[in-house]
Amino acid sequence: MVWICTYRICIEKIYSVEKNKEFIAGKKTKEQILKEFLDNFEGVKGNKDGIVTKEEFFDYYNDLSMLISNDDYFVGVIESAWMMAENEEDLVFKERLDQLISTVRLKLQNSAKTQDEYMLRTIFKDFDSSKNGCLTVDELQAMMFKLGIAVERKYLLALFKRFDLNKSGTIEFEEFCSFLTNSPYTK
Repeated sequence: MVWICTYRICIEKIYSVEKNKEFIAGKKTKEQILKEFLDNFEGVKGNKDGIVTKEEFFDYYNDLSMLISNDDYFVGVIESAWMMAENEEDLVFKERLDQLISTVRLKLQNSAKTQDEYMLRTIFKDFDSSKNGCLTVDELQAMMFKLGIAVERKYLLALFKRFDLNKSGTIEFEEFCSFLTNSPYTK
């Protein structure tokens, strides 16, 4: 099956030039930058037919990925070009994070049986493998594993930020309790 996307129908609607240096400087218009970008796809197979096939699309990004050695940077390039972290992806991310928070709260509450301070401290100490009175990102990841929750790194980091209310870079016991005792429906 051939996937076809013409210049104006598909790519123009989702490709962003807002962060392009030449666009910001006023040296080129959105249309000029878009045409140059689309010509990159067309250059892969040498045909200038105004159509970007699925094969051309994947060939282009395969070649581009070979030039960028850092995976996080490559993802950033893709997200920036395709506005992924700013629109629908943002909503999907937030929804998935909220589901994860609900699941974590439920599992922690089930393991605590009660919400008295002694039981909560016992659970917290169980996850504090360094025994320094706070949880790191790695200890949070170990907690997820112990709770049987598979989580991608980007969600783990976002979850950590939700826990870390005072932005200290660690999760103290009070923050752990606050997270656990808040309503699971509170964002």
